[in-house]
Amino acid sequence: MTKASASHILRIAAAANSGSGGACLFALDTRGRLSFTSQASPGGPWRGWQGPKFSGQPAPAAAIAAADQNNGCLMLVLLTPGGDLWSIAQNGPSDVWLAWQGPKIGGQHIAFKAVAASGQVGTRGLHLMAADVMGYVWSCHQTKPGADWSGWSNLDCIGPAPRFVSELAMSGQNNGCLMLFSEARGQITALPQSSPDGAWGYWTSIGQNQVATELASICACQQGGWRGVQFWGLDGAGQI
Repeated sequence: MTKASASHILRIAAAANSGSGGACLFALDTRGRLSFTSQASPGGPWRGWQGPKFSGQPAPAAAIAAADQNNGCLMLVLLTPGGDLWSIAQNGPSDVWLAWQGPKIGGQHIAFKAVAASGQVGTRGLHLMAADVMGYVWSCHQTKPGADWSGWSNLDCIGPAPRFVSELAMSGQNNGCLMLFSEARGQITALPQSSPDGAWGYWTSIGQNQVATELASICACQQGGWRGVQFWGLDGAGQI
């Protein structure tokens, strides 16, 4: 984004390249326009911004999510204000970006208002989670890295499921299993995967006494070493 085209940032998403490049950063401005930059090498300098309307962005966006497809190629998922999902993927690790796919990826049949993405370590590819306009959570994954989607399934049957979900975040736990976090009116709930590429466990409330207000944004990231997933929340006053 240049000074002439810059606008206030509404959302950001980040992911790590597995090729020669470093981190990738996506920024969504308040006009729904997407911009992109990346490190030339891990820990190295940042390239110039590409955008707004990165790679011929097909529609304005309200939310974005990015992750590895479990084949070294990143994928960015874009959620429009109307609730439709689009995606764009790298041609190869640290490579150029292919054409946008969508709308309504994965056979989407309901409007969404939040989306989260994470790579997996088993035989599957990217995993997506989305919250619909009623605040229920849905799941979809690539059947293998870079392949077709499984179709969307509702996670309401895994009880006690949260209601009125407005924010989602997802990450690996450093044991091959994913963990999904949801925010619903100030209540944070987590849903762990029971095994790599496996079924999901049960929703569990976490930190209920630590969150005094509704969070405006949440994010999660896998760690190396002996720790598991790290979780952050940002409240309406801009405090973490």
